[in-house]
Amino acid sequence: MGEEWSPSMAVKNLLVPLSIRDIQEAIEDQGIPKGTAMALLSLFGMGLQSYSPKIKQSRKRPRVRPYKP
Repeated sequence: MGEEWSPSMAVKNLLVPLSIRDIQEAIEDQGIPKGTAMALLSLFGMGLQSYSPKIKQSRKRPRVRPYKP
């Protein structure tokens, strides 16, 4: 979702195995040392997923003043 699409990309996605794409994304996201370690774990059956960084949200509640008639 949200990614550009072209016929050549569709063919590439059909021909390149999913594990190779996961390894490529891991190396791009984590850098070569961490990405390589994750790729080795992936080849031995561990799941490998890449997510974008989470945006921290403030958990502060708005200050409510007591009702004074």
